[in-house]
Amino acid sequence: MRLANRLFRRIVEIRGGNTDVKAVANKANFKLFGNTISRRDVKKVLGIEHFDEIVRDDLLLVNSLNRAMLPSELAGRSNFVRQSRHVLEKLLSQA
Repeated sequence: MRLANRLFRRIVEIRGGNTDVKAVANKANFKLFGNTISRRDVKKVLGIEHFDEIVRDDLLLVNSLNRAMLPSELAGRSNFVRQSRHVLEKLLSQA
């Protein structure tokens, strides 16, 4: 989270103080009793209210790389594909 905070602040600084920066959290799967980072923690550390998260699916990404196919071609209904599509549609509609 500290690295994400530094990167976020640096990007805002480079953009001349413009805080209209979009953040996407690559959410990994956590153990039952492991350390988890909640949306509230991200809001508190980065100081941003709106961000998107995408479930990390290493198996799907490795399979798509090995087969030279898009993840949507292998598993179009997976959480990773649906969330990625949602984030991209949201960003493209704002452009």
